[in-house]
Amino acid sequence: MDLAFRVVQRYFGREIAAQTATLLEYQGQGWLNANSNSEFAGPIHQTADHPVCAVCGMPIDRSLSSTYKGKTYYFCVKDHKQIFDISPENFAAK
Repeated sequence: MDLAFRVVQRYFGREIAAQTATLLEYQGQGWLNANSNSEFAGPIHQTADHPVCAVCGMPIDRSLSSTYKGKTYYFCVKDHKQIFDISPENFAAK
């Protein structure tokens, strides 16, 4: 929602974006400050206990995996597994 209000603000100005937020009864204020969600702007840090998708870095579905050069890689969606399987060398950790 914050991104949507930032887009409205960019095209129509802050006043219209604020009016829109009020009309939608949106109480969040993150759209007023571009840095308000900065803690979520970076990549998710992968650990052995919490692997991330080899293609996009998002949280994974443990049922979606491929093995390449003896290492198991996990994915968040089937499409990413398919992309990886076509050319795993593009995504495998070096």
